[in-house]
Amino acid sequence: MLLNPEIPDVVIDHVRRCLELAEDIWPDHGSSPSAKAHRKLVRQRQGVKYDAGRARAIAAVAIRGRPRPRTTRRI
Repeated sequence: MLLNPEIPDVVIDHVRRCLELAEDIWPDHGSSPSAKAHRKLVRQRQGVKYDAGRARAIAAVAIRGRPRPRTTRRI
């Protein structure tokens, strides 16, 4: 049971009562790998491989290849 000190016990008790949960049910504030798992599933579905170095190289070329934005002065 990992408790979040930022959430008062009275709030946890109130939510538990509203949801009609048992007294032994406590929130789990542990880290969730859901975002990482989601990215992995998307890569598998699309048939792509994660390659951070190649991604950075492609981004660098794309950034350098873009024309610089014009700055306009307002008077």
